[in-house]
Amino acid sequence: MGTMATNAEIEAAVKAMRAIPTRGGTVHDDVLRAYARAALAAAVLVQVEEYRRRGELLAADAANGALPKDAGPAEQEGMTR
Repeated sequence: MGTMATNAEIEAAVKAMRAIPTRGGTVHDDVLRAYARAALAAAVLVQVEEYRRRGELLAADAANGALPKDAGPAEQEGMTR
């Protein structure tokens, strides 16, 4: 099973999904938990991909000698001398 934070997130998601009105039969809590786990896993994959993309951009900038967008005056001054 996941960490406590993940379990809390899953239970919160199940509670939120339960609040949505549905027609027909009742959806079992285990099914809702599976949906929540899949959503959390997808969010982690998106976050990892974003970190990878940022790393590639930073590496490309470093290779080109570019300053990061948030470089302060000290970094900028050092580059001009």
